[in-house]
Amino acid sequence: MKVIQVIWPRPVRDKLLAFRNEHFTPEETYNFIVSVISETESLLLNPVLSKVYTEETGEYNMLDLCV
Repeated sequence: MKVIQVIWPRPVRDKLLAFRNEHFTPEETYNFIVSVISETESLLLNPVLSKVYTEETGEYNMLDLCV
């Protein structure tokens, strides 16, 4: 069985994890970021809402990408 997962590019991960907010604690901010990531992955992995294709060249060669 093929495993489907979302691969977050390094700049995106770095930007999400570097986010800070003066109005919320670091734990609240982190929990919010985790929930945004989780909801985004759920949408991207939903076969009804996304179209998947296999990249043939480049950095993501042979990975299925979502449009």
